[in-house]
Amino acid sequence: MFYLGGTSFPATRDQLILAVTEGLRGLFTLPPGREAVKIEGGEYPAFDQVVIDLTGARAEIDRIPPEPKGTGQIQPAVSAARLGIVGRPLYVGEAAANLVLTARDALFAYDRDAQGKPILLLMQATNGSVAVEIKKQDAEALLLAGARDAAKAQGVQILEAQLSLTQIDERTVAAEVRVKAKKFVTAVVIIRGRLRVDESLSATVSDLTCTGQGMLGDMASKILSPKLAQINGRAFPLAALSLGDVKLRDLRMQAGD
Repeated sequence: MFYLGGTSFPATRDQLILAVTEGLRGLFTLPPGREAVKIEGGEYPAFDQVVIDLTGARAEIDRIPPEPKGTGQIQPAVSAARLGIVGRPLYVGEAAANLVLTARDALFAYDRDAQGKPILLLMQATNGSVAVEIKKQDAEALLLAGARDAAKAQGVQILEAQLSLTQIDERTVAAEVRVKAKKFVTAVVIIRGRLRVDESLSATVSDLTCTGQGMLGDMASKILSPKLAQINGRAFPLAALSLGDVKLRDLRMQAGD
């Protein structure tokens, strides 16, 4: 599910809180003074409730490490009758998203990756749900972040954008972004693409195209197109946390404001 801090597996409640918190710091910039991990009731290793509060935490897209992969030498870890992960909001770059994960009878295991770093895996859970909500303007910021950085490297500034979304199916939306770009003079370009969210809560951008209006727009689109190609097909973790061996049985998207 995510990396743990330290080099050994936790053996007490306090060690678990410290290891999980340090592991979260590898994914997020946590708000100062906030208690990110709360454990209530029970005794190690069986707890009544575990809550990870990521409200106000921030993950940078270019700093998110790959999903932890264990070597398969798992050891029993801890269990929680009730598990909650919440971020209201959780930031991915400058985009704010609301995340709420709840589950019952969560069972975890310890493992290590190929470099020997300890990780905590979610092995099973019952009666769980995950909800991720993002405002249209925040989705726009997430989709355009890479394009804006790439355009800036070419001396092109994206001044403003208008986003429209069309639902394709329960996991996919089509997006059209009309942007006003400037390099010496102002031009209008239109970026189209698709966004699909998979069972691991990763959003993949695909089918990116860029066209321009008029001669200046065509020039701008020719500059932007190869840069958009660099992020076409990239996956952006919305939750920044793997669900481990737990798979979602159903996933639905709704496009609106």
